[in-house]
Amino acid sequence: MERNEESDRIEELDKKILKFYSKNNQHHWAWHSKELKEMLFERRKHLDDSFVWTPEAVQRFVMINDKIQDCFDKLLVEQIQVHSNLTKRLADKDEKFLNDFNLDVRVVPFVVSLDEKGDEMENDGIFEVLFELVKPISLKFIGAGIESGEIYFDRSLNWNIATPAFRCKELENVYIGYHLHELSDHCYWAITDILCINEIWGEVVIEYQHFVENI
Repeated sequence: MERNEESDRIEELDKKILKFYSKNNQHHWAWHSKELKEMLFERRKHLDDSFVWTPEAVQRFVMINDKIQDCFDKLLVEQIQVHSNLTKRLADKDEKFLNDFNLDVRVVPFVVSLDEKGDEMENDGIFEVLFELVKPISLKFIGAGIESGEIYFDRSLNWNIATPAFRCKELENVYIGYHLHELSDHCYWAITDILCINEIWGEVVIEYQHFVENI
């Protein structure tokens, strides 16, 4: 297939996806619909099948992977400290408020666009849809315990084999973390989408809980 025909196909898929999004994004079921998943799957497949790895693309891909992993590593240190402090409060007999807590650590990738003045613009187009897919599943982990996030830190698990888009000779000796596997396999981001990531947010979110029972 000629390159222009492939581009036209992607452009048409983007239009269909955006039309579905603008019509149904207020409904929770929309993100689980078979129709949307099939369109996103087809878009990713066409983009990944036609993608050609260059040394520059490999270098940027590895850099993005490493920066996300580094963000996770820093968040883990912070999460352990916060978890320890809150656990001590729970064990303190003089504690008057804290009965329990939920601790969530997440890393969220962004593609930031700037206007002519250098100010950030809101994302629209296909990235608006891709970001919505990241919100509910994405790179959230660790909930109430550290052990549930181990998959993000186990360097013996290389996801370049488990992810079809990354199963290539250019990445066979490159460590790829679970985070990019999740973006590709579960959030329908194509390689070209991942290469557009230019901002990463790391967040530690704490939910303090106080219970008033037996009223």
